[in-house]
Amino acid sequence: MPRIQNGGLLLTTKMPSTFHAIYEMIKNAREIKPFYMDSLKGFVFILNIDADKSLFYTLNPDRSKIDVKVESIIFKFAFVSDVPRQVEPDLPYDGFHIHKESDVMNSVINEVAIQQHIYLESIKNTGSPIVPGVADFSYFETDQSFALLDLLVDHCKNAESKQVFTYIKTRLAENPAFPKETDGFKLSLISMENAISYVQLQNVLVGKYILEERKHACMATIAQMTRLFLQFGVVHCDAHDGNILVKQNLSGRQAGNNTLSSMDAKIIDFGSFINLYDDMKRPLITAKFSVDMQNELKKTIFSQAPSDMIIEKLLLQDYKLFISTTDETIKNRLVETLKTIFLIIVTTDLAYQKNKFGKNFIQGAAAFKYLKLLNIEHEYTENVKINMESTESDYVKDKYMDIVRILYEIIAPENRGQHISGNTIDAYKKEDRFATIDAHSKDNNRRSISDLISDIVREKPVKTNRFKKWFGRNKTAGKRRKSVKRKRKTRRKSIRKSIGKKRKTRNRNKCGGTKKNVRFDPESVKPEDMSSRIFHELAHDTSLVRNDVKKYTDAVRNDKNMTKKYEDMYSDIIGSSKWLKSENPKWDRIYDRIARVSTNTSQNSKLGGK
Repeated sequence: MPRIQNGGLLLTTKMPSTFHAIYEMIKNAREIKPFYMDSLKGFVFILNIDADKSLFYTLNPDRSKIDVKVESIIFKFAFVSDVPRQVEPDLPYDGFHIHKESDVMNSVINEVAIQQHIYLESIKNTGSPIVPGVADFSYFETDQSFALLDLLVDHCKNAESKQVFTYIKTRLAENPAFPKETDGFKLSLISMENAISYVQLQNVLVGKYILEERKHACMATIAQMTRLFLQFGVVHCDAHDGNILVKQNLSGRQAGNNTLSSMDAKIIDFGSFINLYDDMKRPLITAKFSVDMQNELKKTIFSQAPSDMIIEKLLLQDYKLFISTTDETIKNRLVETLKTIFLIIVTTDLAYQKNKFGKNFIQGAAAFKYLKLLNIEHEYTENVKINMESTESDYVKDKYMDIVRILYEIIAPENRGQHISGNTIDAYKKEDRFATIDAHSKDNNRRSISDLISDIVREKPVKTNRFKKWFGRNKTAGKRRKSVKRKRKTRRKSIRKSIGKKRKTRNRNKCGGTKKNVRFDPESVKPEDMSSRIFHELAHDTSLVRNDVKKYTDAVRNDKNMTKKYEDMYSDIIGSSKWLKSENPKWDRIYDRIARVSTNTSQNSKLGGK
C-alpha cells in the first residue's frame, strides 16, 4: 500500500481535517443508534443526519460525480493497544455477553488504507464501489475520548446506545492511555458512508424478502468478493453475513434476463484480510495450499498483477463470446474458472482462521452455502474438508452464469466513458477534501476534542475586556489591594484580651468561604443561590472571590443578550458527563486531565446542571 492514502467521501468544503466535519455532524445528528456489536474488535453505530446539515458528498445516482449529500454515516469504534488484549468483562448487549478484544494501531491503519484504496480504484470508470467510502479515521487518548463519548451520548435516543457507550467509557477509565504512556487503551474511530436503505445480509436471509431477492443478494455478494480478489488480490477473511450490506436495486431486474440483479452489495470491516498476490512472494497462507492450487494461482490467475484487466481476461471476454454464440464449451470453461476462484477464496479464509485463531471454520461461507455452491464437511474439527458442489446439472451452471452476468453488469465495460474517471478523482485529491491516512506519521490522525472547543473555553467572561475591572489574573481579582500593615500581637496579649469575652465567629457566605477573599467552593452553592447555570461552570474553573461573584451575577441578570450568549456557548459541555457513574479510583486522575472539557457528575448534580 502507498505510504499516504487519500480517498473516500468528499468534504463539501475544505476544513482543517475531516474530523472537524464528523464533529459538527455529531452535534447536528438526527439520531445515533447501534448497528452491529458482534464484531470481535469493533463497536458499530449508525449516525443519521438531515441532508442540509451533512458535510460530505458521495456518488450521485448517475455515478458520474461525487456531489450528493451523505445522510447516514457508519461509526466503527475499537480499543487500540500495543498488543491485542482481552477486554474484560464482556459487553452485555441484547441479552448476550459479547467477547471483545483490543486491536493494534498498525492493523487499524491498514484496514482504513485498504478500504480507501479499494473504494477509489473500484469506482474508477465503473461508479460501482465494492466497499463504502471512508469519511475519516481518527484516534483519541483517554481524556479526549471521554469528551467525544459525552457528545455522542447527548444525541442518543435509546438505552442500548447509552449502555454501549457507558461500557466503552468505563473500560477506557480502567485502562487509561495518555501521551507518553503505552499501557492503556486508546479509542479509534473509522467513519464511513452508510446508505440508509442498506441492510445486513443476515437480515435479508431471514427477513421479509422474496426468494429471488435473497438469491440475488448472495449472488451480488459473491460477485463483489470475486471482483475484490481478481482486481486487488484481496480475500476478506471476516466476510460473514453481518459484514455484507445489501439493498434493493430499484432500477434493476432479475438476473436471468441479461439485466441487472435486483440487489446491490457492499463489503465492510476490513480488520481481517489477506492479499494473496503479496503472500505469494513470501508464502504464509499460500504455503498451505495444494500444489495444484498454487500452480493455478501463479500461472493462470495472477500471471500478472491484480487489476480490472484480470477480470476482463479470465471472465468477461468469455462471457461476451457466450452471449453472442451460446457455445456450451465457453459456458463450461467459465463455470470451471469460477469454481477455481471460489475454492481459492474459501480455502484462504479457512487457512487464515487456522493461522490466526487456531479454529477450523470459514467466515465468508454464508452466501456460498445459501446458493449450495459448496459443501463443508466436519467444520470446526481438524478434519474439515471443502468440496465444491457438482456442476453437471444446468441448474447449478446457471447459478454460476448469473454471478458472471452480475459481475459484468457491475463493471459495465461498454459504459465506462459515462462514469467517474481517474482524472476526476485525482482532481478531488488535489483539493485536499478527502480523508488522508499516513502510515508513517500516525500522529496526524490523533485528534483533540478540546482543540475544537478551545476557542469557546478561551472566551469565558473572565478573559474579556468587559469584565476586566472585575476579573484578573490575581487571586483577589480586579485591582490589587494596597497592603495594610498590621501590628504584630503576641500570643500572650491575644489570650489576655480574649479572657472573659465571648469568642467571635466568622460569618460564612453562601459560597462556602468567609467574608475574606477565598477560593470559590462550587460544591457549597445551591441552585437557587444564582440565577445563571452558566455561572456555576465558570466558578468551577476559576478562582472567583465573593465580590467578583456578586458583580458578575448582577451583570448577567441585567443583560439578557449576554445571558443567552453564554448559555449557548456552554450548553454543549455543561453536564455532559451526567450519564457516567464511575467509582473507579483512576477517575480522579483522568478527571484532572479533562476538567476544562467535561464536568464531574457529582458537581453537576449539586450545581443544578443538566
